[in-house]
Amino acid sequence: MIFTIVIPTYNSCRVLQRCLEAINNIDYQDFETIVVDDGSTDNTAVMVRQYPWVKYIRQPNQGPAAARNNGAAAACGELIFFTDADCIVPPDILTRYAPHFMSSDIAGMGGGYRTFNADRPVARYVGLEIQFRHQLARPGQTKAFGTYNCVFRKKIFLAAGGFDTVFKHASGEDFDFCYRLVEKGYKLDFDPNIFVYHEHPDSISKYLKQQYKRGVTRTRNILRHKQTAVSDNYVEKSVKWQPPLMAGIILGFFLMFFWPVTGITCIFLCAGLLLLSNMAFYRFMAKNDPGLLPLTILLSFLKPLTWSLGAARYLLEKK
Repeated sequence: MIFTIVIPTYNSCRVLQRCLEAINNIDYQDFETIVVDDGSTDNTAVMVRQYPWVKYIRQPNQGPAAARNNGAAAACGELIFFTDADCIVPPDILTRYAPHFMSSDIAGMGGGYRTFNADRPVARYVGLEIQFRHQLARPGQTKAFGTYNCVFRKKIFLAAGGFDTVFKHASGEDFDFCYRLVEKGYKLDFDPNIFVYHEHPDSISKYLKQQYKRGVTRTRNILRHKQTAVSDNYVEKSVKWQPPLMAGIILGFFLMFFWPVTGITCIFLCAGLLLLSNMAFYRFMAKNDPGLLPLTILLSFLKPLTWSLGAARYLLEKK
């Protein structure tokens, strides 16, 4: 089976070169590589010319969704492998994907992450958080995955219209597309052991900024796809209740000004339920990296808060 690797890029020359060096070491024989430059103003075009085996496409700045669509349209392969410019692929990644598409009728398949900058505590935390979430995924029951590491059959991808180009920035268009496939009756799969390396946010502020954006995008996808998104097992069920619990804690602080006992009760009840909802994750972190447990507890409160703020922003802008 022939693969086409599609990489959208925008002013990411340094990390893109690292990505291409890794692709050059892939052990699979039948594949091509397409870089879609989304209007970069850095030296991306000059750098890519150092790799004559890369097909280079340049477009006006339209966002990664349009870039991936244009790459897929130009692909010769029957399977489209999407990854990001800041990802590093192992040599055997296509060899590991290929058998799944030869032995089943899946429309697409996603894989996992490994942390590239694991020397940074917050990045290490993010990697373990993802690893914990991915281990809960059930093979054959996947409804969505990210474009940092996934494969779609080209015919199905193009027939379904590709990613929604309304969104000019990375904003959950990958999950939106997966949900659309599932709603059309297509099957998706996921294997966290087929992974790429990726740089994760390495500070609390960067992490919370990322989570804020996810609050916006996941709210949009839930409203767009309702039942499909709500029942998505990519995110464990307990996490979906954490933003409302965080909202209850905030409500409790307001209630304290008028009804102190009611407010304090609300705060302790919601905080206790929030801690309980994370117990499996706390145990996982204590087993794998106990030094990160204090950071884990702190972020287990800050993450749903930023999700709630992101959701509120989307709902206000939608009105």
